[in-house]
Amino acid sequence: MRLSVKQCFILMLIPTCVAISTEKNLIWSLKPVSPNDHDLALVSGDPAAISGASAQVERIDLEGENAIYSVCSNYHAGVVYVADFKDRRYHQWDIGDNSYRTIHIGVGDSLQMTVDWSNENLYWVDGFFGWIAMKSLDRSDQFDYKVLVERDVDFPLAIAVDPKRGFLFWTEVGGTSLIKRASLGGASPQVIVLDGLYEPRALTIDIATGRIYWVDRVKETVEYCNSDGQDRNVLRKMNSVEFFGIAHYKNFLFVTDQTYDEVLMLNSTSGAIVKRIDSDDGSPRSIAVYAEENQPALKS
Repeated sequence: MRLSVKQCFILMLIPTCVAISTEKNLIWSLKPVSPNDHDLALVSGDPAAISGASAQVERIDLEGENAIYSVCSNYHAGVVYVADFKDRRYHQWDIGDNSYRTIHIGVGDSLQMTVDWSNENLYWVDGFFGWIAMKSLDRSDQFDYKVLVERDVDFPLAIAVDPKRGFLFWTEVGGTSLIKRASLGGASPQVIVLDGLYEPRALTIDIATGRIYWVDRVKETVEYCNSDGQDRNVLRKMNSVEFFGIAHYKNFLFVTDQTYDEVLMLNSTSGAIVKRIDSDDGSPRSIAVYAEENQPALKS
């Protein structure tokens, strides 16, 4: 079903129509196969319930001509953030009041972003400039941002944040592929995973345990470790796939595969495939879960 942002929220007011949930959604960006293809896809409702039911995928067109690369959400603000690679801007889609606006202008080669919902900060990696940057979401200036880390950063690719424990994680795929950790302000960066990485394209955090999961596009693996790099394991190895994005929710991982244009729902303990979600209206890229369980309130 093809929906515009405006149409989506009109449908939310009609109980007999398919609605976009203001409580829980599984959302991913789409690589278009033609100029008129959609920007985002989503499954409305609790993502954990997909394992026992058919997944009804909705396609969403955002305003203008876009090339949406990365997507992340802030449940407490009721918004989804998207990175538009075409105009090098970040946009905010408000699920509550049907607004869509630009929040940041001017990035180099920023392919992945993440949000600290507790401190209202948006983080991203920029492979062109070779830095880790942050923007306060409390500021209205579209050009305002702060570079947190730029020394010894070699083509950063993926990023994830754990505000509960005060850590920022990112991957680098320049001369040597690795995973680094720093404070939320970018202080004390250190390598936590070094060996056996090829192209760690996306990261996600289990906020309850602090475990880090990632997909390696070249190795065709889903892997994990603790926040200090210890207890590293391969959760699942596949063949002839092209992993792109990953998101954690409850006891599941959602992994996008651009070879078969699908989202794989995996058991986060065993790595078993629970369900395959077809995404045939464009290859799935970045993926996010919009749900309170993924972003618990941390401030008193």
